[in-house]
Amino acid sequence: MHGHTVEPAQAQARREYYDRIDKQNFTPLWEVLDRLVTPEPASPAAAALWRYAEIREPLMEAGLLISAAEAEGRVLVFVYPHERTRESLLGIAQGEPDRHLGFKLRYVNPATGGSPMPTIGAFAQRLPRGFETRPYRCTDGTVYVCLEGSGQAEINGTVHSFGPNDIFVVPSWNALRFHATTDTHLFSFSDRPVHQALGLWREARE
Repeated sequence: MHGHTVEPAQAQARREYYDRIDKQNFTPLWEVLDRLVTPEPASPAAAALWRYAEIREPLMEAGLLISAAEAEGRVLVFVYPHERTRESLLGIAQGEPDRHLGFKLRYVNPATGGSPMPTIGAFAQRLPRGFETRPYRCTDGTVYVCLEGSGQAEINGTVHSFGPNDIFVVPSWNALRFHATTDTHLFSFSDRPVHQALGLWREARE
């Protein structure tokens, strides 16, 4: 619909039509197609970080306020601050350092050789002190946990400093770079198996 001249009366008639069908839970594909089918993956999400030093107290408090008999699991769920979606998980690694990923290890289900769960992949990374990765992007959204060490994660140009037990999220297709200030071990999990099963997974190394 782009690039066409529309008379004011016609534009008004279309707006009224769109409003009417909206009440029936319809929307015109031609008005939203450019947002649904983009030249490269696009995510409305932004990076987020939870510092263990700040969340430990409410974690401990939950155990005092709620008994084990009252709750099937006394667990606090990470609520993504931007989209209010929920995610969480944990890991370590060795091997030849990749300039984009450091030392990265993929966890597998020993019975099948595939991912630990059909929809979740789990990984571990070791970043030696002073190691800096090159920009890397992939279509799976990833949750990281710093098991030990410290450093910075530059996510789409914004630097997030992290330390032991801190948790941060890298949304789909956000450029990621790591700088390790000490020897660092990270655990991560993502929805990569779903992307791969559907033939949609992509990565880009700069």
